[in-house]
Amino acid sequence: MKCNRKKAYFSLVPVVIVVATIVACAVLFYPEFKNAVTPTEPPFPSLCDGADCPDIQQSLAAAVSRTNCDSEECVLAAARIIQLMDRSVDPCENFFNFSCGNFHHQHVLPEGNNIFNSLGVYLEQLDLDIKSIIEEPNYGNDSESLLKTKQVYQSCMELERNEETSVKHLRDVLSNMGIGEWPLLDPEWKECRLDLEWRMAKLNAIGMSSLVRLSSTFSKELDYRTEAYMTIASPLIFHDCEEKYENATDIWMKGG
Repeated sequence: MKCNRKKAYFSLVPVVIVVATIVACAVLFYPEFKNAVTPTEPPFPSLCDGADCPDIQQSLAAAVSRTNCDSEECVLAAARIIQLMDRSVDPCENFFNFSCGNFHHQHVLPEGNNIFNSLGVYLEQLDLDIKSIIEEPNYGNDSESLLKTKQVYQSCMELERNEETSVKHLRDVLSNMGIGEWPLLDPEWKECRLDLEWRMAKLNAIGMSSLVRLSSTFSKELDYRTEAYMTIASPLIFHDCEEKYENATDIWMKGG
C-alpha cells in the first residue's frame, strides 16, 4: 500500500515541475512579451515628419483609443467634416486647406452674397429645420412657446387674408394710438402738408418705426466690403394736390 502511494507521488512530480516552469517563464518574460506585442507605430499613416510630429501622433493615438461615437448625429457631423477636407494636402504645410480645401467644391456662393462659410451653411440648414418644425401640425405634447410660434407663422403665411385685412388693422392701430390718418393708407387723403415731425415722434413714442429711416449698409454687388452707404428711405406719398411736387422727397422736405 505504501509502495503504491510513493509511486503516485513520484508520478506527480513531473507535472508539478512543468507547471512551475510555465509560471516562472510567464512572470519573467511577460514585460518583454508585452513590449514586443505593443505596436510601435500608430494604426494610421504618418501625416507629417516635423519636430512636433511625435506629439501629434501621440495625441491622435489617444484620440483613437477613446470610445467611438456611432450615433446618427456623430456620423452626420463626421461626414460633413470629411467632405470639406482635402486630405491630399499635408496638414503640417497648410492646415487650412487640409481641413477646408474642398469647401468651394461642395458649396456655391449664393447670388448676392460676398461671403459664404461653414457658419452660413449651418445657419441656412437651421432655418430650414426651424421652418420644417413650425410647419408641422400641432401635437398634444407641444410646448406653449412652440404652439404660439406656429400660430404666428401660420398667420403670417395667410397672404390673401393679410392683403385684405392688414391695411384696415394698421389704420385702426394708427387711429387708436392718436396718429390719425396716413397718406399712404387713405386714398381719399388730400392734404398736401404733412406734420411729419409730430407723426414720427408719436410713432417712436409707441415703439414703431416710421416710414423715414437712416441706415448704414454694404453693397452686396461689391467683391469686398470696402464701401458703405448712408441712405434715406423717403415716404411714399402720391396724391392730387394743388401744389406740384417733383417727387415724394420734396413733400418730405417741405412737410410740417
